[in-house]
Amino acid sequence: MSTAKDLDRLLLKFVDRGLPGAALSVMQGDKLLYEGYVGHRDIARLRPLTPDTLFRIHSITKAFSAFCGMMEYERGAFLMDDPVSEYIPEYKHMLLSVRQPDGSWTVEEAKEPMLMKHVFNMNVGFYDFGDSPTAKGLKEVHDKLGGSKFQAGYSLAEEIKALAEVPMLFESGSQWQYGYGIDIMAVVVEVVSGMSLGEYMEKNLFEPLGMKDTGFRFRPGWRERVAECVKRLPDGSYVPCGDLL
Repeated sequence: MSTAKDLDRLLLKFVDRGLPGAALSVMQGDKLLYEGYVGHRDIARLRPLTPDTLFRIHSITKAFSAFCGMMEYERGAFLMDDPVSEYIPEYKHMLLSVRQPDGSWTVEEAKEPMLMKHVFNMNVGFYDFGDSPTAKGLKEVHDKLGGSKFQAGYSLAEEIKALAEVPMLFESGSQWQYGYGIDIMAVVVEVVSGMSLGEYMEKNLFEPLGMKDTGFRFRPGWRERVAECVKRLPDGSYVPCGDLL
């Protein structure tokens, strides 16, 4: 059976192999069995990783978003067979990328409407695939918006509404593909609730559950606590990214 010292050695081994830092907590119900922090949250300034360190969770946010969507579903705000266009009108007439036998691509009108169950299940075809009109359309949309949302600062609703003009890779509901499904669903939550997604999460998740160190945007005092993003070089070493706020 593993002991606290075994877990300490495990975390140290991760850092010895090159990771800037590692953190682990083990819970049994409400009881904390183990908590350990090693390494650094900021390798440029050699600031240690500590219990008050904050981490970006990136696409793990999709789990929170889906939870919010199910809350609104259970409150009767929409049905799973509702067309997305009832809430985001831009999705009324969708386009489709169609690959021809000779390998070329054409753009046609989609035959199937995008439904709420499709966005929950990620059965929508917005995916950067090869030289498809979908890939080209995604790039053009984000170029118009100003590039990465981290720097350009456009809203989720602005991005999702703009995507409606991009041809999808497949008919909604016909395939699964990790992508923008949950993001589209999240904008529907914003529409039916009258709140931004961040406001909705704060009111319906973070505050009721006492998650005082979780949020959609930085709060006063948070910036210095965030673990800085790093990237791995070919030689296995890590350097600061420097491209995330």
